[in-house]
Amino acid sequence: MVKLTEIYSLREIAVNPNHVVFAKDSETLNSKSKISQLVEGLNRDVSFTQVGITAGSGQRIINVVGSLQQILEKIYLELRYEICSIC
Repeated sequence: MVKLTEIYSLREIAVNPNHVVFAKDSETLNSKSKISQLVEGLNRDVSFTQVGITAGSGQRIINVVGSLQQILEKIYLELRYEICSIC
């Protein structure tokens, strides 16, 4: 048996809100973060959300920092901004 260690890192990404197909709580990362610190300096009480994005002919799933409500608010605000800028 070989012991391996998962390493997580953070980086900022830009997402086109028109390509988001779903968002849901990341139960796995939320559970792991309660047990141990996933990223040095990151508060253990932070929430994670899985976001599904259309990518070419397929779909990509990413894990982002923030609660489901926080992420949905960001997506909604950006979509609303896009609509208002067209008017």
